[in-house]
Amino acid sequence: MEQKFLQYNLHQHLFNKEDRLLLTVSGGVDSMVMLHLLHKHGFQITVAHCNFGLRGSESDGDASLVEETCRQLKTSCFIRQFDTTEFATENGLSIQMAARELRYSWFEELRKNHGFDYILTAHHADDQLETILLNLVRGKGPTGWSGIPVKNRFIVRPMLSLFKEEIHSYAKEQNITYRDDSSNLKSDYDRNFIRHRITPLLKELNPSAVNTFTQLGEMAGIREEMIKDYLESIKPSLLKSDNNSWEIDLTELNKKSTAPGILYELIGQKGFTYEQCCSIVENEKLSSGKQYLSSDYRAIVNRGTLLIKEKVRIGINTITFSPNEKEVVFAHGKIKIKLTDKDSIDYKNLASNEACIDAGKIGTSLHIRGAQTGDSFMPLGMNHKKLLSDFYIDKKMSIFEKEETGLLVNENDIIWVIGHRIDQRYRISEKTKKVLHLTWIPE
Repeated sequence: MEQKFLQYNLHQHLFNKEDRLLLTVSGGVDSMVMLHLLHKHGFQITVAHCNFGLRGSESDGDASLVEETCRQLKTSCFIRQFDTTEFATENGLSIQMAARELRYSWFEELRKNHGFDYILTAHHADDQLETILLNLVRGKGPTGWSGIPVKNRFIVRPMLSLFKEEIHSYAKEQNITYRDDSSNLKSDYDRNFIRHRITPLLKELNPSAVNTFTQLGEMAGIREEMIKDYLESIKPSLLKSDNNSWEIDLTELNKKSTAPGILYELIGQKGFTYEQCCSIVENEKLSSGKQYLSSDYRAIVNRGTLLIKEKVRIGINTITFSPNEKEVVFAHGKIKIKLTDKDSIDYKNLASNEACIDAGKIGTSLHIRGAQTGDSFMPLGMNHKKLLSDFYIDKKMSIFEKEETGLLVNENDIIWVIGHRIDQRYRISEKTKKVLHLTWIPE
């Protein structure tokens, strides 16, 4: 088994004896065997152990075993105790997720502060089978078939080629002391349910199930890299993005025979389901405005494109301010305000983000708000009012653009559709004495 372990490390190019390795050791058989193997073969190792305090004296016993083993091996050891239950409650997490977040945050902190090259965990081939099954049950799609990555930046899993039975046999042969986690014997967690109730049935059907799923994970990982390469090659023709939004050309996407799958690869990580992606592709030729929601994002079909933005960025709260202020900040930028003489401005060269308003027609306060049903104004150059909704349609604005366009309001009058048009009644005229020069700076 030792040679299998060493050959896997060599084949996967995981680390070498010059690297400083931080081993995550729980006290269970898997991590204690990993510690033994790496120590025996002369790697530079330091141990980190988390005491989550969830099993009382059992948890303390785990910590004591790890500490004593490191003392015998003359290996440095970090041990930290967490109040996992309190952290889970404060952050609205399950105990499992809280423990995961606590341990990986601490491991990364140790890596940075002490200059470790890699963080090693003791996940093995049976863990891989369980992970792939969980991902399938949870509907993670093809990206979940690769299971646990052998290397993910600084996280390395050198035991993934080893089976649980091999690890136990090796521990017995080498007289390696370890502790069993009693919580692993219960079936109340999803992974334990898979481990104790599903995996035995799979092994009855296929005694080599663990090896089969390990190979599946490796093949799926290769497939995932190929898909990434393919997506990178077609992204320029499909996707436009900035820091806050994404736009996908559905017309171009529909030329691909695998359009729903491609779309899922592009937006699945934002929480959209494959079923939604199929519907989006089907709706490409339908009327604009169809919406799709994930937990954090909203996607809207708009004239042959799919617009995606975070939900938190939608809407504008009303802000009231004095026209004497120098600057006002709102949801989608800020407006600089300058009171000046009429003849000091080059009106012919105003940018689209600038507006000049007759200051004599302004009251003691102004407002910035979003659009409301029935809003209208008199666009510059017109002699009658126009519904704001019709103005937006003429400008071919998407729903997101409409929602994120601020309106500058004087009493009940919209005097500037910010970034687009001022109201005819507030334009600069021969009677104007002072000008309110406004400059909108998008965030």
